[in-house]
Amino acid sequence: MSSFISMLSIILFTMLHSPTFGQFNLLLNSSFEDTLGGSPPCYGDIGIAKHWFNPHGATPDFYTFYPGYCSGPTSINNPNGFQIARSGSAYAGIYGYLNPTREYIANTLTDSLVPGSCYFVEFYVALANPCKYSIDNLGAYITDDTSGFKNFLHNISVVPQIINQPGVMLSDTMNWQKIYGTFIAQGTEKFIIIGNFFNDSMTTVDTTFPMNSWLAAYYYVDDVLITPCDSITTIFDQPINLILIYPTPSATEIIVSLKDNSDVFNEINIFDMNGINCISRTPMRKFNNNTIIDISSLVKGLYLLHFTYNEKFILKKFVKF
Repeated sequence: MSSFISMLSIILFTMLHSPTFGQFNLLLNSSFEDTLGGSPPCYGDIGIAKHWFNPHGATPDFYTFYPGYCSGPTSINNPNGFQIARSGSAYAGIYGYLNPTREYIANTLTDSLVPGSCYFVEFYVALANPCKYSIDNLGAYITDDTSGFKNFLHNISVVPQIINQPGVMLSDTMNWQKIYGTFIAQGTEKFIIIGNFFNDSMTTVDTTFPMNSWLAAYYYVDDVLITPCDSITTIFDQPINLILIYPTPSATEIIVSLKDNSDVFNEINIFDMNGINCISRTPMRKFNNNTIIDISSLVKGLYLLHFTYNEKFILKKFVKF
């Protein structure tokens, strides 16, 4: 059984990093690899990356790397430190905090969103090496218009649909940290904007590296995804014979049942269809391979259960009545 599950994990990983999965992404050039013109500069304005633009008054950055070509700032060694792209060779860079400056990057959706439908968003960030500070406030705002923000240097004062989990500081300078969530579309959305939408007083700032002199939290951004929730669920629900959730609908409890002995449910989160995290580190108890989850505190409706299985992201739907 364990060898079968390992093979299944490999298959799922391949699917998620293949063009088959990519067709579900409603963004073009989601990892910043495609650039305007011929050989691009190794460092410059975000507009170098096709389909990406600056919706704001500040100056977000683009980095890439070509061995034997880039001798100046690149995505490997740039003016703001050292970082390897999460995928490919390029990524963006933005100020999440520099009193009071903010920077943002934006992209245009390739298709209209369906009103009332659920969409999943994720992107990855890494803190630049020289930064003294880190924050937990980065997020994504999906909107029908970006024209009203161009003269700003401070924060874009809107409420983002996607926001990093409060208290989870984005402080890793070596690895890429994932920010993700879901939202219900109005149907008029055309753009996604990524950045810190909160002013200084509403931004959680941690002195992560007190010896550093750069009084900022500057982040690299890579691998942005926006896709229908059903697309994610369809892919991750494929091992249906390995993971079962029942009963659904249910009023008080649901059971997550595994066909092996994996102890993977140290943390389960439940989101409503507006992307609100209703229950974190879910109250649960275990019996054999079954994890029993108390959902009695939830109001009636459709929910997404988020957990990790064999180091893979899983979304399962259930109904509370």
